Amino acid sequence: MSHKLCHAANGATSPSEDPFTLTAYPKTDVWRPSDDSDVFNAPYVFAKLDPNKFTNMSVTVSADWKTLYDQGGLILAYGEQNPRQWIKAGIEFFEGHPMIGVVGTDRYSDWSLTPNPGKDHNKATLEFVREGTELWIYLVGENQKRQAVREVRWAFISPKSPLEVGCYAAKPTPDSDNATAGVKVTFEGFLLK
Repeated sequence: MSHKLCHAANGATSPSEDPFTLTAYPKTDVWRPSDDSDVFNAPYVFAKLDPNKFTNMSVTVSADWKTLYDQGGLILAYGEQNPRQWIKAGIEFFEGHPMIGVVGTDRYSDWSLTPNPGKDHNKATLEFVREGTELWIYLVGENQKRQAVREVRWAFISPKSPLEVGCYAAKPTPDSDNATAGVKVTFEGFLLK
């Protein structure tokens, strides 16, 4: 790891090695569809930064995705404000397939999905890159070729401190055969600049 993920929340523990895992249990998520439904209870590990010092971060995420909305990936959140602004991107299981999902939340969450074009659909490398006041989200393929997945124009317009950046896992939906089972998500090669 180029930068230590020394903070942990919602049942996570700070990683001491690379790769590391986070286990998310049922009914965990990072999602705000309305004023009266604001969920931020997924386990995540993060570093706190001055928003003006963030340039980029990346990680490879993988798991045995099997239940609707099982997910894990990168997260960028502005802490200590209510309501919180945040952006997450990673693999999300939807309609029987691991997809690349991105959610940006200013007042409410919006969501986008795209198929995972990699050979191993259970694994993907994602990168967040700051460009001025915008955040670009990329899927990084073999040979380190980047594919733009999303542009978030409001990400750094008026950033608030502290900025929390790192990795998360979530499991909004319980497994049909075991209502208490979690999803174990592996993170490898986390880099933060």
